[in-house]
Amino acid sequence: MSKHQVEAVIPRPIEDVVSACQDAVAQLGWRILEQSESHLVCKEELKQVTSFTWPAKIEVTWRDDGGKTHIMLNGSIMGFGPCSQGT
Repeated sequence: MSKHQVEAVIPRPIEDVVSACQDAVAQLGWRILEQSESHLVCKEELKQVTSFTWPAKIEVTWRDDGGKTHIMLNGSIMGFGPCSQGT
């Protein structure tokens, strides 16, 4: 299993950040596995059955930081090799 973690403080209210996270997941076509007031867990939906790629799973957690939002993304894949960090 490969893992990748990113933390950031976004200068936007928490409601805006949560909405942006939900929109991004929807635009990517990923499946939401779990959602609460403080986090979201989603999984990549693979289009090819015979592909050598492994589906990614992302957990996003957030908390209010005085008008800003502290966000942490934890990504993982269950296969071999590193998580892709490209665009």
